[in-house]
Amino acid sequence: ASGGNYAGAPVRTVLTGYYDATRRNMTVDGDTMEVVNIPAGTLIESVILEVITAETTATPTINVGDGTDPNGWVAGASTASIAKLLGAGAYVVAGGKFYAAADTLDLEMPAGDDATTLVCKIHVVCTIV
Repeated sequence: ASGGNYAGAPVRTVLTGYYDATRRNMTVDGDTMEVVNIPAGTLIESVILEVITAETTATPTINVGDGTDPNGWVAGASTASIAKLLGAGAYVVAGGKFYAAADTLDLEMPAGDDATTLVCKIHVVCTIV
């Protein structure tokens, strides 16, 4: 589920999604969790991964992306400590991405990693047109 403060179009806004691994963990390589609903006609400029509760597994990293590129927004970010991490994936380098059709932003578990204690938010800075 995700929420935002948008009240019309076009408008710049922040959509936020929440993930809690204690409610649904990701323990299989490549596991994904849809976290933020992206409405059709949205230009995403940047993504911020906010780690609220750190992951306690041996190699805690996570990706943020979509169905096209699972680490397009955030690639291999450490979730070992509480932090706010600005995405630096391929979509950020390209200046953002326009979603003509509705989609989701997803957390993706890299090979060899698990999410069992992680609690985080994904903040999406975007314009809905």
